[in-house]
Amino acid sequence: MIKFKFLTGDVCWQEYGGKFISKKFNNGEFDYYYVMEVINWYEFESSPTFTYHVQLSVIAPSEFDEIESAINSCGWDGMDLNDDLMLVELISSYAGGALIWQESGNNIRSLMKAARKEAALCNMLFGFYLDRNQNAIGSTGWDLLQGNILAGLYK
Repeated sequence: MIKFKFLTGDVCWQEYGGKFISKKFNNGEFDYYYVMEVINWYEFESSPTFTYHVQLSVIAPSEFDEIESAINSCGWDGMDLNDDLMLVELISSYAGGALIWQESGNNIRSLMKAARKEAALCNMLFGFYLDRNQNAIGSTGWDLLQGNILAGLYK
């Protein structure tokens, strides 16, 4: 199983949510990270029947072409573009990267364990995971790694 460490969020992440990051991986062409985001539905007024939502994304800072848009959108002017952790957080906040797994439930530990297992499986089958369509217009995970969510329109 792949291990994750705290990236950003509240100290009480179980109550207010947070993001966790894996170590750096390489597929032979570029480096990438897995980001696990924990959302507590009680933060929202119309919370669903589940308490937590966990989603797992792949983010490759060197492949993401929309860095300037992300910086402008998130208001991160003057940030250090040489720090991979900062770039991963920026891209994640901008909703960049490829979503590879998500699940809702009431047991946060079992959801996070399932996300770690899915990350390990994705690491073995990386290309197959990114070949899947990520949206209704046919953009793949490869397209989303680059920040091109409309790529499916041009295929």
